[in-house]
Amino acid sequence: MMADAADRPVEFNSILLVDLVELQAAEAAEPIERAFAANRIDVAMVGNWERVRQELGVVGLGLSMPKNPHNSLGFLTDVRPEPVGINQERPSLIAAVCPSRLVGRA
Repeated sequence: MMADAADRPVEFNSILLVDLVELQAAEAAEPIERAFAANRIDVAMVGNWERVRQELGVVGLGLSMPKNPHNSLGFLTDVRPEPVGINQERPSLIAAVCPSRLVGRA
């Protein structure tokens, strides 16, 4: 499904990527990297390609990444290599403002 990232909304791609990382779907690394390079992933949800690549344990293709990646929380934070918001390990402003988004999270 990640191979179709250019035809899908950034939000859909990002949610799909969260699941692929949780499943350790290293076989999907190439289309994931291509989606990052095409700016079709929200780095606020999953972190940047470098972080995802490390999570999946893959080398990558070495594609050039966008200088200003899509970041739905850009108004709160600079782009960071680690996820922010509901996917970060530490509580955040988003968790305080939107506690319902944390339902089911450990």
